[in-house]
Amino acid sequence: MDKVAELEFGDKDLEKRWSSVKEDFWGDLKSQTVIALKRLLETSMEIEIQDLVGAERWKHIAPRPTFRNGHYFRNLLTTMGLITLLKVPRLREGKKGFKVLPRYVQRAPDVDKGVLEMFLAGVSTRRVQEVLAPWMGKPTVSAGTVSRITKVLDE
Repeated sequence: MDKVAELEFGDKDLEKRWSSVKEDFWGDLKSQTVIALKRLLETSMEIEIQDLVGAERWKHIAPRPTFRNGHYFRNLLTTMGLITLLKVPRLREGKKGFKVLPRYVQRAPDVDKGVLEMFLAGVSTRRVQEVLAPWMGKPTVSAGTVSRITKVLDE
């Protein structure tokens, strides 16, 4: 009898259950999108390094223009959220900027564009963080970062 009672529910129960399903779906979709984006960035950087070195990982070829030198981790703020521990390969000779991820970039260009548009629409530098939090997750841009992004407008 209890199972039958569970199956019979009204409009309010249906609405409550549907809202929890939607929250779970969109939350999972966003987290899986961030994971897929991280894999895409790491793979494209690995392919670019492979082309520069002239050999795949762990393959030994005599005449090489350069050698691998491990990797380091960095974070990248995107419109999908914060990508943490992005694995960036290094080369032994010289600093290498990637086509996909330029050196010293901590935010995707569309994040900077969105912050600039919010600022131009009248959102204060301190309130930008509050506006971005539901969209991108908790660690977003600070008021100082908004000021640095909007210095482009001074010209």
